[in-house]
Amino acid sequence: MKHRTHIAIVFVSLILVIPARAQYQEPEEFKRLGQSSMTFLDIDVGARIVGMGGAYTCMDHDVTAMFGNPAGIAGIDGGALCLNNTRWIADINQYALAAAFGTPSLGTFGLSFMMFDNGRIERTIPTKDLENHPEGFLVDGSYTVNQWVVGLAYARQITNKFSVGGQIKYCYEDLGPTDIVQPTFDDTTGFFSGYETVEGADNIQGVFALDFGTIYYFGFKDLRIGMSLRNFSEAVTYSFESFNLPITYRIALAMNVLSLISDMENHNLQFTLATVSPYDGAERLQVGGEYTFADLISFRAGYKSNMDIGALSAGFGLSPKAFGTLNLRLDYAYSEADQSIGDIHRFSVGFSF
Repeated sequence: MKHRTHIAIVFVSLILVIPARAQYQEPEEFKRLGQSSMTFLDIDVGARIVGMGGAYTCMDHDVTAMFGNPAGIAGIDGGALCLNNTRWIADINQYALAAAFGTPSLGTFGLSFMMFDNGRIERTIPTKDLENHPEGFLVDGSYTVNQWVVGLAYARQITNKFSVGGQIKYCYEDLGPTDIVQPTFDDTTGFFSGYETVEGADNIQGVFALDFGTIYYFGFKDLRIGMSLRNFSEAVTYSFESFNLPITYRIALAMNVLSLISDMENHNLQFTLATVSPYDGAERLQVGGEYTFADLISFRAGYKSNMDIGALSAGFGLSPKAFGTLNLRLDYAYSEADQSIGDIHRFSVGFSF
């Protein structure tokens, strides 16, 4: 009877984590594309996260979980720090830091920071001088785009099976000055009256956002289910258009599948499966795996459906038992991309004490 109960738990969990919509390919005309602002918030942080295909919702005892599901830091006892770098497309770099400190009585407090280094971008402005500039624009120096987010997180193990966490963060984006053509309306009638050009308009916005998540262990081996809601905030307005942040809802299932065979102390194979419901885009299915031997070395692979960049990923991690007085972890992940823009590489260095 107990064995049947465990099978039923797994079966019901799979039903929860793989809704029918994940199997449904939305028609092209119904995809919600180009409807979000600050889309840099939707790019995964951390080599371990990416190496497992971004299916991080059930990751726990890991400081980088703050960037995916803040409930994942609830099990941290003591201090933890992780530095991350992503060599993104078009020579763009992502830098991120996550730090947390946890106690059994007070829970875990965390700090996260992430920014993008976009380099210098050639600034072009429209011109009517088509004789000298037949392409319709001229070059007017260069500018840079500033994008960053800083967050404060808190998580707690409510019971030995259930953890909850949240993060409040401030998101900032400066897209540089541009000339904006916008509609005008008659003050009396309110009807459209034409267009005007605002020269050198600033495109700077900052907004507070909230992340929230949970992780629940069923009590059968380490089978667990996780949920996260990220980037929940008010809309951001640029000029006369308002956009939501890339709000994303995830639900996932994870387990050491080797524990179904036998108790192998030095071998751990985490398998995780997640469905992703983004505000801006089609439903996605994410699958990831991580094999770890003796808590020393890990190999990872993952896949994301409905992705143009980074659908397939792989990576590895090294976890020496000690590095002086600190526990050290080194992680690397590779994501495929179109040959014209190059592949994506991520590096992470973590310490715990």
